[in-house]
Amino acid sequence: MRLFCLSYAGGTTALFRRWCAALPDGIEVCPLELPGHGSRFAEAPCRDMESVVTAVASGIRVDDGAAYAICGHSMGALIGFELARLLATRDASEPRVLYVSGRRAPHVIHPSMSWYARPSGEFVSAFKQVTGSRKHLLDNPKIFAAVDGVLRADCEIVQTYRFRRGRQLGCPIVAFGGLDDRACGRASLERWAAHTTADLRVQMLPGDHFFIDLHRKEFLDVLAADLRERLKALSQR
Repeated sequence: MRLFCLSYAGGTTALFRRWCAALPDGIEVCPLELPGHGSRFAEAPCRDMESVVTAVASGIRVDDGAAYAICGHSMGALIGFELARLLATRDASEPRVLYVSGRRAPHVIHPSMSWYARPSGEFVSAFKQVTGSRKHLLDNPKIFAAVDGVLRADCEIVQTYRFRRGRQLGCPIVAFGGLDDRACGRASLERWAAHTTADLRVQMLPGDHFFIDLHRKEFLDVLAADLRERLKALSQR
């Protein structure tokens, strides 16, 4: 089963380099690089959800009958959700499971999320409020200068996104959250249930918004166990 992976704002596919060794045999980890990020740094970054989902979807195929799943963290969770909806429409094939991490359900709008175009000082201050343990990285002028453009573009994608009603997904959703993530608690994750006709599973893990990095082993252990269940079910078909 292919596992298409999407990173948080400002992230690259480097996040997923260590995943292959931690996940079960039979899982093909397929990181998806966004325009303007990592190996695609020469491309202009996308600034709205429709553009980024179209760009990602154009590089993958799911109409060959192979099973696939999608996993996204924070911004990647929103993109993964919209990607699943697009692929279901385009190829009539849904993921076996959608993994969303560190992100409120798509229909829940945070009223204060509109700071992507603010001056540098205000932008950094606002971003630190949601980055938790990673906020110190933005104190380094060289790091900030290198990521400012793409980070603002990513924030614009998230902050201008508006959910449009459509057919619910038919696949299960597994939602992960950090116990110390002030921006996305268990109650917010439970609202993902509105977007599937199948079951929702919520799993809370140690850490803040970046538990996916700082508590990687715990996260990957839980993800691996869930994937083994999915693979076992596929083998019994």
